[in-house]
Amino acid sequence: MKNFFVYDPGFGGMMLFETEQERDASADESVKHYLEDDEWDEAVTHIRVGVITHAPQQVDYKKRPLDCDIDDEGFDDEGLSWNGDYEYVCNYAILPVNDGSG
Repeated sequence: MKNFFVYDPGFGGMMLFETEQERDASADESVKHYLEDDEWDEAVTHIRVGVITHAPQQVDYKKRPLDCDIDDEGFDDEGLSWNGDYEYVCNYAILPVNDGSG
């Protein structure tokens, strides 16, 4: 999962990386873009580097019931409408990311 980032509003916007090393190399390149004719553009101070700790994730996931469990009006036994061609419904919440270390 790409949990490391560089945010450079002048060159590239938000960039995601799988490792700290990739992130840091990209950040170093971003900084270099702001040096012109031996003078620094003060916008270099807008670069941000970090680790993503939280992101939107699916919650309240419910798989589409079998057609025999949906009534003629498209509702299941809980009153949820399945009118449409989708395989599941869910909500999203900002939750801690799983970095694979646990």
